[in-house]
Amino acid sequence: MLSAQMPEAEWNDERTRIICELFVEQVHAGNRPNTHLNNIGYRIAAAKFQERTQLLYTKLQLKNKWDKFKSDYITWKKLLVVGAGLPWDAARGTFVADDEWWKKTNKVCHTYSVSAIFAVLTILILSHPFLFFDW
Repeated sequence: MLSAQMPEAEWNDERTRIICELFVEQVHAGNRPNTHLNNIGYRIAAAKFQERTQLLYTKLQLKNKWDKFKSDYITWKKLLVVGAGLPWDAARGTFVADDEWWKKTNKVCHTYSVSAIFAVLTILILSHPFLFFDW
């Protein structure tokens, strides 16, 4: 019997912002008993995400995004240390650094594109710090 496979979730900045807001709602609602949302939290977040985006993502896809947030948050915290002393671009929400610095930093933080995730995470963390507590 063939099983239908869900297409891979696609996360742009807008969808990331939406799911982050929905995760925060569920944390405030008490649906994060430990390090992840519970089944109710994921179900509600998935339903509201579908209402707002017309995209149906599974619990596993949302949990994968939650886990990605956690690993990106760890990278973001490393960057704050590595980038200490660099000028800050408030409009872009990131450090002012040349391409060579970012290339070296990608190797230090073991990620493919630190500069791409840093600005988005800065905005999310500053606007929703409650989501990232206890990580």
